[in-house]
Amino acid sequence: MQTLFLILADGAKVAEGKLYMLGGGWTKITPPILPSKHLTHLAIGIKAAWDETDERHIFVLRLEAPSGQVREIAGGEFQMGRPADVPEGSEQTLLLAMPLIMQLGEQPGRYVVTLSVDGEELGSTYFLAAQRP
Repeated sequence: MQTLFLILADGAKVAEGKLYMLGGGWTKITPPILPSKHLTHLAIGIKAAWDETDERHIFVLRLEAPSGQVREIAGGEFQMGRPADVPEGSEQTLLLAMPLIMQLGEQPGRYVVTLSVDGEELGSTYFLAAQRP
């Protein structure tokens, strides 16, 4: 299993096998004050081998603050099917989009969002939280 992408966005959803995103790919925010909460969306693309489909998988998203504190921010289960019209042995792609509330600490800096599936870290993305002058 591998991560194709983790993209922070102002809005994201998956419908009919397609990812729709608004304001995707940002890497810096400037909240009015710190600490604060920031509502965002995370778009995720995961590719799985044929033998990893038709099984339940557990995912966890963690947020690491500039202080080094790590907090679980989301998690759940997914199962990728094997559509009848897909040749046996084909890789499958899973698209997910979810809203997240990022709890930002008192100090500005780099925050890292990490995705783990079945206890294995598959990828990460980051953003900078800067104070307004």
